[in-house]
Amino acid sequence: MEEADWKAQLAADIAQEVRRVRLERGLSVQKLADLCTERGVPMKRSVLANFEGGRRPTLSVAELMTLAIILKVPAVQLLFPVGRRAETVIGPAPDAVDTWGALKWFTGEDNVIPAPPPSSDQGLQDIATISLFRTYDQQVNEWWVNRQRLSIIADTRHESLRRFRSEEDPDAVDDRMLQLTAERLREIEDGLRSLRAQMEAAGLTPPALGSATSFLADPTAPGVTNVERSIPMEPLPPRQPSDPEGDE
Repeated sequence: MEEADWKAQLAADIAQEVRRVRLERGLSVQKLADLCTERGVPMKRSVLANFEGGRRPTLSVAELMTLAIILKVPAVQLLFPVGRRAETVIGPAPDAVDTWGALKWFTGEDNVIPAPPPSSDQGLQDIATISLFRTYDQQVNEWWVNRQRLSIIADTRHESLRRFRSEEDPDAVDDRMLQLTAERLREIEDGLRSLRAQMEAAGLTPPALGSATSFLADPTAPGVTNVERSIPMEPLPPRQPSDPEGDE
């Protein structure tokens, strides 16, 4: 396939996906063009219509991103419509490659540069930077999962909920779960600080500390956070005899 033919085919594939999603969203060509213009990427109705019709075989990166934002679909899905196209062409090569593999190559989820079968000439790309940031996000999410677990344990320690507990010694179970979960939180926090240090050592700027990562703001006290201190760790008062009638 010649370079010009590949570029035209790539644009046609994107245009087909743009048209499909546009119709799903109930947008006319004119409305979509107007929304692009409102976002600072001027586009006439005729230009968009020609693109969807294959008469304009080009699309800029800015236009692709703008269309993706308006259509509320990942830009990479317009490039590689997984589940709708089994194969795609990622260059002026004679053979197509698996669409899902191409998408993972493009996003850096996979370090393998796809090649059509049965070729074994698949190069590898460097995804170290993207992997660092993905791991960082995963650990932040895990921190909050464990933080929610602490809250759930704290809620079940309330005296009014004891009647729903089946354990012989609910307090002992809760204390152990609190300990293990708090330890895991500290491990995650230490891991996140290590990841930030790796990023800085590699000349990268770590993600900004926001509301989701405010627990990392004080590196002098790893594992000890304001939200963690709010978890009730003190023993509950002795169980009071239940009133059979009151339980009805």
